[in-house]
Amino acid sequence: MDALPALRTGTPRSEHGFITPVEGIEIPFGLIEGRTPGPTLLVTAGVHGSEYCSIEAALRLIGRDPAGLTGGPARLDRGPHRRGHSRGVLGA
Repeated sequence: MDALPALRTGTPRSEHGFITPVEGIEIPFGLIEGRTPGPTLLVTAGVHGSEYCSIEAALRLIGRDPAGLTGGPARLDRGPHRRGHSRGVLGA
């Protein structure tokens, strides 16, 4: 996928995957859209290799039931990396 899906569809949903803007580079993403319109939140996580708390928080957010949310939070997990390469001190 070379672009994010639509940010607003009008339907509660949770969606995640990878964007590949350039061959060999993957950027994980997740989108949650709540049941009613509201603010949009962008969360970045794991920008620095040992920031595991932010990754955990982003994963917990994407795991929430979108029907109980308002607005369209967007989650971006772990910054760009080359396919097959690990990130972080422990290879996360």
